[in-house]
Amino acid sequence: MMTGNFTEKERQSLIRELNLLEQEILRLERNAEQEHEIKDIQVLIRICHGLTDKEVTEILSALNLNPSWFNFSLKEEKYFVLLKIQDLIRTLSRVKDNDPLTNLYNRGYFEHILARELRYAKEFNNPVTLSIMDIDDFKKINDEYGHPCGDTVLKRLAEVLCSNIRITDYAARIGGEEFALILPGTGMLSSRSILNRILEQIRKTIVCCSGIDDKVQFTLSIGAASYVGRGSLDKDEFLRIADKQLYRAKSQGKNRIISIPVIGKIEDDVVHVKGEEKKFLLS
Repeated sequence: MMTGNFTEKERQSLIRELNLLEQEILRLERNAEQEHEIKDIQVLIRICHGLTDKEVTEILSALNLNPSWFNFSLKEEKYFVLLKIQDLIRTLSRVKDNDPLTNLYNRGYFEHILARELRYAKEFNNPVTLSIMDIDDFKKINDEYGHPCGDTVLKRLAEVLCSNIRITDYAARIGGEEFALILPGTGMLSSRSILNRILEQIRKTIVCCSGIDDKVQFTLSIGAASYVGRGSLDKDEFLRIADKQLYRAKSQGKNRIISIPVIGKIEDDVVHVKGEEKKFLLS
């Protein structure tokens, strides 16, 4: 357990709190044995910050969980150090998984989520869309207005992305001026609506940079690929296909979206959907 960031007094408090927690778990274990004749018990603990006892009870009831699930409160005055550790773990998780400038997910976490969502898409035969986007002529912004202004542009794009996606979607900064969206449960037509909205908002966005009189505007090129849950497709191939669409958007004049529906490997080929099959998959 990490104790390097705590004083001796807090370490002693932590020991006392863990003893209290152990007593509470033993009490629950005794109740479970008496009421449900359970002999072997494993206890899973998750701290749900900010939930009241009433809210937890309502959640358990809504999920129709059986009585072997228990909850008990960690009062701040009794478990201060445990709650401090929870906050520290939460902070460390953000540092590990998030880009420090934009607070979006970083490349490592993005690739982890992408692999997971591809597995889910195939298992449940649901679509998932991957979008790769790049700020057009970003080097010119840095050269003309300076890197601090470039950072402001990156943060503004991150804000636009977050304001246009659902809670189930993922936004990441995967390179210098390169960003990505993972849209689970979203096919090509639905994703086009989201991406068009982002593109239009960026076209209207004006960035004000400290110490610069000019109003900075910028555009995006976006490539997207929509996997329809058929065939085998790994994250590297999915990224390659989406990145190819980004390259096409750049080569066709920038400031646009190019997207394609994709079926995974069938008989050793990655199939791009065409013709009547496309109409069926997009309907």
